Amino acid sequence: MNQYIYQPLRMTRSSLVWENRFENDYANGYDEQGKSLGPERRRDGDAAGSMQTTLRDYARLVQAMLCGTTPEMRVRELMMSPQIPIVSKHEFPSLSEETTTENQAIRLSYGLGWGLYWTDDGKVSFK
Repeated sequence: MNQYIYQPLRMTRSSLVWENRFENDYANGYDEQGKSLGPERRRDGDAAGSMQTTLRDYARLVQAMLCGTTPEMRVRELMMSPQIPIVSKHEFPSLSEETTTENQAIRLSYGLGWGLYWTDDGKVSFK
């Protein structure tokens, strides 16, 4: 991430793991009762959602993806290519392990950081 995304896009406040420099500057989540959840201090990177970032850094990433200006075209192609098919029947908030083949026709899948599917008009990505 540092070599291919963060450094080339000048994303100076982003990491897949918690860094001490984030300690006094982070977004705070709350539960249903309004109780602070505090920061998620992950020690291991997890491609499924561990990125700590700022609005400015994330905007740089989204802009680069939308404009096709990521540093290397092959990196963007990998990010926007199917890596894992989505076969779960329910995404959120269910913990059900039920699977389906209903989305095979649209090739519903995850790329690297992006959800993907195909329509008659072409490929669609979502985050």
